[in-house]
Amino acid sequence: MKTLSCRRRRNNLLTGYLPVSLYIGMLWGSSLIPGNDPPSMPSVLGWDKLQHVAAFMFLAALVVRALSMTPWPQAHRRWAALTMAICLTVGGVQEWLQEFGGGRTPSGWDVLADLVGAAILLAILAVGRKLAADNLEPEETRWEKQSESIPLGEFMEEYGDLIPEIEKPESKPSQPTKTEK
Repeated sequence: MKTLSCRRRRNNLLTGYLPVSLYIGMLWGSSLIPGNDPPSMPSVLGWDKLQHVAAFMFLAALVVRALSMTPWPQAHRRWAALTMAICLTVGGVQEWLQEFGGGRTPSGWDVLADLVGAAILLAILAVGRKLAADNLEPEETRWEKQSESIPLGEFMEEYGDLIPEIEKPESKPSQPTKTEK
C-alpha cells in the first residue's frame, strides 16, 4: 500500500476539502438571507428546484473530487454513498436554517431536489467511468481481438520456408559423473 507523506496528505486535504467547506458555508449563509430570492443563487434558471439541482450537482462534484484525494481507501470504495450522505446532510441543514432567515420556509421538496442533483452528477460520473474502462482494455486483449489464432502446423506449412533452418551444434560426449566411475 502506498503511504503519503504528511505534507502531501495535508495538501490533499486542504485542496480537496477546503473548496467543499467554503461552498457549504456559502450555501448555508444564503439560507439565512431573508426573502425568497437569495443573491448567491443564480436566477437564470428561474425555477427554485432547478436551482437546487444545479447547486447540488456542483457540490457533489466538489465532494467527489475531495474524496478522490483522500488517503483513506474506504472513501474511494464508497465515494457515491458518501457523496449522497454529505449532500443529504447539507441540504437538510440548509432547509432547517431557512427557518431563521425570515420570509423563507423550509421544504422537503428542496431536499429531494438537492439529492436529485447529486444523483444526476453521480450517474454521469458512473457512465463516464464505464466508458473509460471499456476504452482502456489491456493491450493483450486488444491484440488477441485483432489477430487470428491459427494452429502451428498450418503456420509452418504457410510460412515455414521463410524461417531459416537452424543447425544444431554437434553434441559433445558428456563427462562421466562420479557415480558412473
